[in-house]
Amino acid sequence: MTDALINFAIQATRVTIPIIMTIGTVNNLLNIIILSRSTLNRHACSLYFLSMAFVNLFYSTMILLNNLLADGYQLNLSLQSNFFCKLSSYLLNLCPNISVYLIVLASIDRYTASSIYVRLRRFSDIRKARQVIGFLISVLAFLFAGSFIAFDIVQDGIPQCIIISNSLFSQIFLTMDIVLYVIMAPICMIIFGLLTIKNTNQARIISNRITHFRRTERQLSRMLLLQVGIHTILTLPFCVVFFMLILPVSFRFTLQFYYITIICKLPFYLSFTVPFFSYILSAKVYRQELIRLFNKINPIHRIAPLQIIPNSNLNPNIRVNTTFLNNQ
Repeated sequence: MTDALINFAIQATRVTIPIIMTIGTVNNLLNIIILSRSTLNRHACSLYFLSMAFVNLFYSTMILLNNLLADGYQLNLSLQSNFFCKLSSYLLNLCPNISVYLIVLASIDRYTASSIYVRLRRFSDIRKARQVIGFLISVLAFLFAGSFIAFDIVQDGIPQCIIISNSLFSQIFLTMDIVLYVIMAPICMIIFGLLTIKNTNQARIISNRITHFRRTERQLSRMLLLQVGIHTILTLPFCVVFFMLILPVSFRFTLQFYYITIICKLPFYLSFTVPFFSYILSAKVYRQELIRLFNKINPIHRIAPLQIIPNSNLNPNIRVNTTFLNNQ
């Protein structure tokens, strides 16, 4: 029975991850293009979304390829050398945390931007957002540099690139990782998401006057709230499994736990691809920019200029109409 479950998990990995990689690559590239357009790039929240799209693109390609080879085909590149083991573990821990805390920062930005108090709204600024993003990446890169100490190739039966469990530093590092990703990030997203909803309702009661800029701000808030909800649902199963790593239970050393871990990874991987769909569903401005992008690259809408070739044999009494429609 256990072997059948493991084989099912392996086959599910082989089928699902390539699909997720394809969708993630296309969706995140579209996010990068659309969020860089002038309609959206003036907003601090868009900068957080744009930065997250770059991180998710890297995860959806390089990281998932490594996981596909390891979980789907038992070709674990992390076992080739200690350095690659430590480097891959570093990126596996760093990228998801950067991505999730960019959502947290976007949640805080939406809370400040939707506030009725001018003092709080001043924190929603594109220049401040650039500084905060740089600070966030620097801090997380430093914190997770502990992966180069905590992880190693263990030659105990089957070689594995795992965290050294009998090390005090490794236990502290694992606990920090779980607290940051499983506990703090979801709590912050939920708290600031609820506060944003409260601020939005208050602003609607106080004034019905909405400028184009403020309308875009509200649509960005909807984009964020839907993103938080979907992200929480998709990552919750893996967060529960991840949390069990610090619990003193023998179940985490069984093949059944290995099977559950592989299955729970799949919706977790999907969380790096869904922002595109949540943006389409929640924001009209995003849909409009997407349509403009498709119209721009659609060859049907391209009309080449008419080329007039002089011909000395042409009857001079015939008038040639050189009027053509320009592509709008």
